[in-house]
Formats: sequence, structure tokens, C-alpha cells
Amino acid sequence: MKTQITELVERLRASGEDAGPHCDLSSSSVKSVKAPIPTELYDQLKTMALVYNQDLNCIAGELLEVAMKEAMDCLTDDELDQLETVRKAVAQEEAQRHMEEQRYDAGCT
Repeated sequence: MKTQITELVERLRASGEDAGPHCDLSSSSVKSVKAPIPTELYDQLKTMALVYNQDLNCIAGELLEVAMKEAMDCLTDDELDQLETVRKAVAQEEAQRHMEEQRYDAGCT
């Protein structure tokens, strides 16, 4: 059975040199994250991007996506419930903050 990482690497290999760097970097369904990694790993990531003619951020995002899925698979049901509760609370706070920012003040105060 192939792992998700193996499938990702096979997709990179199959993309070929003429594929060109592309992925969704700006839609509302994508968020960027800045994460520190050791210099050696960054250099390897940059090299992979050059070899497979892909965007460095795209490859990093795909690797992080696979890692997050595997990490989530390791959590217990209680931990998953706790994460969902916190996620909903954060989303509600963000929605409330957005509503307050959008509130029209006719008195210009």
C-alpha cells in the first residue's frame, strides 16, 4: 500500500518538466502559513521545486497537507471533539469581529 507521501512524490515525478509551476495560491479556499523549518530541509524543498518545475510554496503546502491529515488520524475522538469545539469558537469570534468592523456608524464617531 502506497503512503500519501509516496503518491505525492509520484505525482511530482509524473508532472514532467513542461508542467510549469502552478497551484492555487490566492483563492479564498487557501490560506498561507509561514513556518520555520531547518535550513537543510528548506534547501531540499527548494531543490525539489527546481527539479520538478513546481512552486516551492505549492510543494510545501502539499507536504504539510499530507502531514496534517496523518496527524489528525492519530488523534483520539475526544481530541478531535476538542479541536472542533475550539475551531467553531474561533470561527464565531472571527465572524463577530467582522460584523463589528462592518457596522455602519451614521454619527461618524
